[in-house]
Amino acid sequence: MTRALIAVWALVTTFGLLTFVTYTRLPPEDLYNVSREGIAGGASRTLTFVNFPVAFVAIGVLLVCLERLSGAAAWLGWAGIALCAVAAWPGGLDQDDLDARSINAVPAAGVMVAVALTAHVLRSRRRKAAPPAGRLRPVLALVFGLLAVPWLFAEAGFFGPDPILADEVPAGENEVAVHLGGHHGTYGVILVLSALALSLLARRALTSAVLALLLAYGGGLALEDFWHEQIQKRGTVDWTFPSLLEPKLDWGWLGIVLAAAAIELWFRRERATRASTAPP
Repeated sequence: MTRALIAVWALVTTFGLLTFVTYTRLPPEDLYNVSREGIAGGASRTLTFVNFPVAFVAIGVLLVCLERLSGAAAWLGWAGIALCAVAAWPGGLDQDDLDARSINAVPAAGVMVAVALTAHVLRSRRRKAAPPAGRLRPVLALVFGLLAVPWLFAEAGFFGPDPILADEVPAGENEVAVHLGGHHGTYGVILVLSALALSLLARRALTSAVLALLLAYGGGLALEDFWHEQIQKRGTVDWTFPSLLEPKLDWGWLGIVLAAAAIELWFRRERATRASTAPP
């Protein structure tokens, strides 16, 4: 359990620091939909990163912690989930203007609650190893990790060595496939890796179902962004995914819901297997 929770927090902390450094170092005109520069720009974009995707990861962490908490700590955990959920409120984050606003402090407070309760659980509970990850989790982690490679350059503030050479680009000019700074594809991979790790610790159906939805949603974001930048932009095909960032009544979100249901069946079978093989 200790390793899984620490790994999740290490993942989001690493990308949070990377976001701060990149958005502090580069001028806003080189980045995506931000206007602040210097340390203020780095802090602003890091705060919106804490809102998305970190607040969603924190909901999963809090649900795992709540399975092991009671009394006042449990009430604090539910309060933390409510604070984190503000990140999903329509208009809380604007993809056309990613500068931080006052409302973004609310989910950040929920993330701090998740950090505190994680420390409390790890300190007060007997340390137990997480169940084996099985074969599918490492495969999924590897696949989505490979998808994220082009974005890792951008997150660090550098262009990867792979410009677009499409017909519509003027002669002598290059159009890069991946803009500098944060990408929702990266955030999708973060959600996927976090959900894969946290699902090993889930005991209850609610926790498992939420993590299944986070895994399906993150996977959809990563696949959509990769398809758009690495396939459609290169002129390979004209068709593209619908936007999956916000819930909509379309086939894209139908696919996410169906994928989440299938993932939950997988998680449920795992829990049943662990329960049947556990010592009496």
